[in-house]
Amino acid sequence: MSTNTPRSRTLLATVVISVFVFTLLTGSSTHQTRPVGGYLDSSMTYSIGGDCWVKQYEMFHKNSVEKLSRGESVQALVYSCESNCGGLGDRISGIIGSFYAAVVMKRVFVIDSIHPLPLALTLVPAKIDWDISHLLPEKNIKHIYIDAKDSHKRQERVFGELFAAHDSGNLIIRLRVNRYHLGMNLWAHKRLNNPYAGEMLRLYRSHCCAFEPCQPPSPATTMRAAFNVLFKFSPTVLKSASDMQRSIGIELNSSSYVALHARIGGQLSSNISWQDPERHGMEDASAFLRCGVATVEEAATNHSTTSVPIVVFSDSLEFRKRLASLDPRVKLIQDSIIMHVDRSTSGGEKELERGFVHTFSELYIISRAECIVGSSSTFSALAGSIFVPSGQQKRCYKHFAECGTNDMSFDYWLSEGLR
Repeated sequence: MSTNTPRSRTLLATVVISVFVFTLLTGSSTHQTRPVGGYLDSSMTYSIGGDCWVKQYEMFHKNSVEKLSRGESVQALVYSCESNCGGLGDRISGIIGSFYAAVVMKRVFVIDSIHPLPLALTLVPAKIDWDISHLLPEKNIKHIYIDAKDSHKRQERVFGELFAAHDSGNLIIRLRVNRYHLGMNLWAHKRLNNPYAGEMLRLYRSHCCAFEPCQPPSPATTMRAAFNVLFKFSPTVLKSASDMQRSIGIELNSSSYVALHARIGGQLSSNISWQDPERHGMEDASAFLRCGVATVEEAATNHSTTSVPIVVFSDSLEFRKRLASLDPRVKLIQDSIIMHVDRSTSGGEKELERGFVHTFSELYIISRAECIVGSSSTFSALAGSIFVPSGQQKRCYKHFAECGTNDMSFDYWLSEGLR
């Protein structure tokens, strides 16, 4: 009996269309996704599910900004940083978590970050124009402020307080938060006793997944998605990063190097000084170098070359020099001003501005490396979460102390406790 009936042709057409839609949503064959450790890891620069959720929020945000420009009232979630906001890795991960909360709440997202300098000096809006704090009503009018600084150990309370403020109909919610727990709890299977927990994952599954099962993206993947929706590095940072790369002989727009980042902490002595909790010490130099050398050898094999350099970054100039003295492949940027974007003090505004730009320039260079050897630092983790070099299915990122045991896709955010 012939199967070429109207019903069978309709069924076939439905299957073909479904496959086509699925291809659009999940990307081309060069951007395949696959479950990794129970999570979906993506090699796409920013896309999760073909960025369908981005387009929906982008349109909502644009319309909301137009209303604000006309003087109309719009509900907003404002990431606020006027002082004491955490280091660069802490605060950017806090911003990204805030952004996902705004998406879930259907609020316009605003970044009002002026400490130690306006964020727009180093990061500028990409798909979402978040630099619109000047359009908001005065801070004493219908604003509620939630201080969630260093709140990763009281996640449930902060989560509940934030969404209770939203449900109460507050026009403007200003939020100071660091770390990524807010975003992770919105993307995870329901872990908290709150109806909004896991809401970003439900939104993603309802709009972006053509077929089940739809694995939850890893924290590093969701961070990368939001970072590239929100941010582009400013021309000032890109020029500074280009100068730094040129100074150590790295070809521009090339990822053929291994970046090693070591957060030492403690009391730092430099033109822009600060004190930070101790993380690692000079005694860890050999372990960092071993991991860097092993990673270079892997990269050299992949590229059929023996000249892959190691570029070392650290808050300790002494540590940088120590590694450079131990292996000729180690390169360091001589004139980079080392600073902590939250705790540094400076005798001059120009020096502070240079240090601020240099910090983001180093973030850019580390993030573009073929592989990153990181330390117990959210700065390392941020660099390993915002970009995937061309040709990699998942980010090559290693923790220096687990270099011989963990795979190439160490996820710092999972090591923070939300699994």
